[in-house]
Amino acid sequence: MNYNFEIEKVFEIIDKNLFTYPGKEKLKNIKEFEDIEKIDEEFLKIEELKKIKEEGEIPFEFPDLSNFEKELLKEKIFLPSELFKFLIFFKGIERIKKEIDKSEFLKERFFKEYENILPIFKELDKVFDEKGEIKDEATHELYKIRNEKKKLINKIFGILKNKIEEIGKDGFLKDNEIRLREGRFTILLDHSVAKRFGVVHGYSKKGLSAYVEPFESIEVQNLYKEIEEKEKEEIEKICIKLSEILWKNMNSIKRIYEDLGEIDLLNSKVLFSKIINGEKPLYSKNKFFRLREVCHPLLLLSKKEVLPYNFDLPEDVDIFVISGPNGGGKTVFLKTLGIIIKMLQFGIPVPSSPYSHFYLPDKVYGIGFEIEGKIEEGESNFTSHLKAFNEIIKKDEKDIILLVDEYMANTDPEEGSALGFSIIKEFLNKGIKSFFVTHLNGIKIFVEKENDKRIKNVSFGFDKIKKTPTYKISMDTFEESYAFEIAEKLFLNKEIIDRARKYTLNLSEMLKEMKEKMEKIEMEYKKFCEEKQREIKREKERIKKEMMERVYKIEKEIEEIIKEIKKEKSMKKVREAKQKIVYYKKILEDKLPEEIKIGEFYKIDGFENPGKVIGIHDNDVFLKVGDLKFWVPKEKLSPLEKEIKKEVKKEKVTFIPSIKSYSLSIRGLKKEDALDEIEKFIYETYSKGAEEVRIIHGIGDGVLKLLVWDYLKKLKFVKEFFHPPYNEGGYGVTVIRFKND
Repeated sequence: MNYNFEIEKVFEIIDKNLFTYPGKEKLKNIKEFEDIEKIDEEFLKIEELKKIKEEGEIPFEFPDLSNFEKELLKEKIFLPSELFKFLIFFKGIERIKKEIDKSEFLKERFFKEYENILPIFKELDKVFDEKGEIKDEATHELYKIRNEKKKLINKIFGILKNKIEEIGKDGFLKDNEIRLREGRFTILLDHSVAKRFGVVHGYSKKGLSAYVEPFESIEVQNLYKEIEEKEKEEIEKICIKLSEILWKNMNSIKRIYEDLGEIDLLNSKVLFSKIINGEKPLYSKNKFFRLREVCHPLLLLSKKEVLPYNFDLPEDVDIFVISGPNGGGKTVFLKTLGIIIKMLQFGIPVPSSPYSHFYLPDKVYGIGFEIEGKIEEGESNFTSHLKAFNEIIKKDEKDIILLVDEYMANTDPEEGSALGFSIIKEFLNKGIKSFFVTHLNGIKIFVEKENDKRIKNVSFGFDKIKKTPTYKISMDTFEESYAFEIAEKLFLNKEIIDRARKYTLNLSEMLKEMKEKMEKIEMEYKKFCEEKQREIKREKERIKKEMMERVYKIEKEIEEIIKEIKKEKSMKKVREAKQKIVYYKKILEDKLPEEIKIGEFYKIDGFENPGKVIGIHDNDVFLKVGDLKFWVPKEKLSPLEKEIKKEVKKEKVTFIPSIKSYSLSIRGLKKEDALDEIEKFIYETYSKGAEEVRIIHGIGDGVLKLLVWDYLKKLKFVKEFFHPPYNEGGYGVTVIRFKND
């Protein structure tokens, strides 16, 4: 829907003709003009620039401005090199302004801040020479300093030359050159005698020669270093002064910088218009098109033979249904219309006669020009197109143009024709100017039968003798796709084409017959599935009933066994038998989860609250109930009757007071009853945040104590357990401490 008709390729060509960084930034951020008046003003600027360029090209002579806005337009003390860049920038602006001022229209709109920067321009020009060096005459003080500096340098060189002549006689001199080392002027001597003649400021790579500052020149060189420091201080003062002037006028400089970008972009549009013979045609909000010598700009640039469009599309027709042969120019026509409208909205000249007229809407929508179906969302092109149509209908926009290619091409022809025409009627009722390219004969016939002057069939012609498209448009007619004729033109096997012609004769009857067969098969399959479901349900209930009877019988038998086991005091077997009974009953009553999943909630036998699964290992499940975490066998879990909704809630902070001591007495209980009480007591106190609990089991024969300790060894959340001191119960009590991390 947001197809841009390849306008970005036009921008790429325009970009190649831009000379400055601000111009490229202007193009990068280019936006469609909001109203007709702004477009008019843009074309006036282009026309005025064309007139100026007839006398000669506009000079774009500037330094690299890629970091100009980011670095140089900051409030800081500028370096001499940066100040010189401002000077070059101002000189470039001066040259362009002389050209722009030839047009009163452009003069009123560009470089209006130029007068503000003239004083800065003059100040900078006084300071810098053509190479970017600060002139001696920049200030009176700098002039004095540099004169003094010249005298001192002459004096230093005089002393060093005399020394070279003197030492040269003794054969210690390496050459007659004067070199700068560590900021001091030196001569090159043999290392063995270097320190006899002056201060050493370094050695050669092999260490055989030394750079020596003669003793006779030290005082003068010290004066030279002092004068150099004065020079730096004076240059710094100059930079501070110029920087302050620039800061005060920075807003004017920024506006001039932006004006340069716009002039560069306008100039590039002029150059582009020359390449495509671009013009400013007529345009308005009136919904008609008068096309005269209109071409697609990218086709022109491809050097292919292009036939221009020359016809009218009247205002009183809202919908154009376009048909014609494959490869007959229908898609190219829509793309031409789309890109021309886009170019005009951006103020770019178009390949057209100036007498053409274009309707300029607020927006242009294009559907069907590229693959819009999204594989990751399981969308087909048909689905994608319907979504786009629905979005446009919901927006209820009036001032738009809709250009649709391959309309309803990816669905059943009969249903596609009916749905397609119904959608067309919706756009017709909304008064939206629309163009639909289609090969569906049904849509063309619906248009004819509708007999509404606001909707018309339009066709691109086909020469039946030459078997080639004519690329010419006709109103109030529709054409076939001429697939067979074009196939013949492309030398497709004649036998294939003849066979295809026979298929078309009875295609409708075949489709109807197939449809009836499919409906009959669907009905029979539906009945078959329903009957099978009933059979499965009956069989399941029969098996369930039979198994329940068997389990109840087994349960009675086990109860008898339990009585005998009690006599032998083997409670472990009793508990295992009970668990198995519960497990089988759950299976038969559909209360056992089919598949336990991490993150899901389940009911736990013996617990009021459900638990969340956070881990699974073999037949054991790791659960979380509130702050409590523990392992249980799978058979202790049941599905919840109501699903717990996983909502994102704000975390509530609840304060649970520390429970220093809980106690449980199991004295006098049988082992199986004691174990139930212990298990319940341990889990409840741990879940409430207890730090320490006590179980009173007495001393006796030690059976209950052994039961408690054996059980505690299996619990991962128990930190330690032990007997307290004698005065707190001694061997008759077990103290348990929990892990609370």
